[in-house]
Amino acid sequence: MMPLRTWIGLSLALAGCAPQVAVQRPEPLPASCPAPTQTVLVLVASEPVEASARELACIQVRPSLLSFGTDSVALLQLATTQARQLGANLLRLEKPTSPTAGLQARAFQATSLRPYEQEILWHPARRLTPADFKGRARGGRCEAATHSGIRYRCRSQSWQRTARLTIEAYFDCRHSSFHPSRTPGQTLAHEQLHFDLTELYARHLAQRLQAEATTTPELTRRHRRIFRQLMAEANARQDQFDREVYANRIRLLFWRRQVARELQVLQPYADKQLTLQVRDAHEQLSAYVRGRAH
Repeated sequence: MMPLRTWIGLSLALAGCAPQVAVQRPEPLPASCPAPTQTVLVLVASEPVEASARELACIQVRPSLLSFGTDSVALLQLATTQARQLGANLLRLEKPTSPTAGLQARAFQATSLRPYEQEILWHPARRLTPADFKGRARGGRCEAATHSGIRYRCRSQSWQRTARLTIEAYFDCRHSSFHPSRTPGQTLAHEQLHFDLTELYARHLAQRLQAEATTTPELTRRHRRIFRQLMAEANARQDQFDREVYANRIRLLFWRRQVARELQVLQPYADKQLTLQVRDAHEQLSAYVRGRAH
C-alpha cells in the first residue's frame, strides 16, 4: 500500500502542474446565478459586445511553472469551461498584459448570439435563417450564396500516447449572402442542403481517416491525399445538386430525402472525433487543414 505521504506529495505535484484559473466577479454580485450553458461563443478583443449583454466575470487562466508549455488552445478550453459553468454564453478575449499573464477574458450573458456569429458549426437542431447570411449580396440573378467548408485539426502529447483528430463542417456567415426573393423558404431550404452536404462529406472524411489512418505516422503520410480526394468529391456533388435543382426545382425534395438518408447511414461518425495511436514517444503532432466545399 502506498504511504499516505506519497499520495499527498503526488496530489500536490499534480496540482502544481495544472494551469491556474482565477475568476473575478463584478461588484455588486448578481442577485441570481445563471444556469450553466451549453454554448459559449468566443470573440477576439477587437469585437464589440452589445450594451444589453450582462457581464458575469473576468476569467484569467495562467500556466503554472510546471505547465508553462501549455498551448493556447488548452488555456482557451479551460476558460470556456469556466464561462459555461458561470452561465455565460459569450467570452471575449482580452489583450494580455504581459507574456506570462496567460489568457484573460470577460464572460457575458447575451440574450442572443446571432449578432456575434461569424461562422456556424453544423448541428441537426441549428438550421440556417436569412439573418445568418451576413455577406454582401451578389449581383445578377443569384438569390443566395452559401460559403461552407470542412476543416480538421489534430493534436497530441507524447505522454498520452494518443492523438485526437477533430473534424468540423462550418458555415461562413461573413461570406454567405441571401437576397429577398419570391420564394424565400425554398431558397433557404436550398442553401441549407448545401450545408447538409458539407456535413455529409465531413462524416465521409471521418470514416475514411478511421479506416486508413489509425496511427499518427499513417495520418502524416495520408491525410492530405485523402482530404484532397474527398473535397473534390464534395464539390462535384454540390455542383450536381445545383444543376439538377436549377433545371427542375421539384428535385429539391428528392435531394433533401436522399441526403437525410445518407446522413443517417453515417450517424456513427456524427461526432467526427477520432483517436489515433502515437507510435513514437517523442512525436509531437499538430495539424490544421481546411477546405471549401461550396
